[in-house]
Amino acid sequence: MKPRSERPHLRTTFDSILSNYFQAEETPTHCCVPECTKKGYRKDDGTKVSYFKFPTENQMKKKWLHAIRRDEGKHFKVTEYSKICSRHFREGDIKKSLAGKNELRDGVVSSVFPWIRTSPRKRKEPAERNFELTASKSASQTLPSPAVVEEL
Repeated sequence: MKPRSERPHLRTTFDSILSNYFQAEETPTHCCVPECTKKGYRKDDGTKVSYFKFPTENQMKKKWLHAIRRDEGKHFKVTEYSKICSRHFREGDIKKSLAGKNELRDGVVSSVFPWIRTSPRKRKEPAERNFELTASKSASQTLPSPAVVEEL
């Protein structure tokens, strides 16, 4: 029998089988929620973890970004690979498709996070300070007159 290198038709068949197998397997992914360190497709108890892409609609995408406390900018950009894992959605937010795949219900925003506060604290605007002293203010202020002490 000839070595495999001399049988190119077998090599290409084998390569195509391998490439089809690996394309069918989902590549590992991770969650983009801050402080979520879980990776992979199984929880610690063995149940399946699903990953959901950001909505394409701009208003919903903004809601998702607000919920996970991230802003698009220099350090984070939503791409086709940006996903949120099912750990951050309530059970009622996820439904099974006819094919048995997990899908999100319409209008759902992630709501299960490791942080305690539901939304970041909003600071009050600092009060405007006026450091100018005007002559009219100082003149209108009356200073107490010195007390007169009578000698006995």
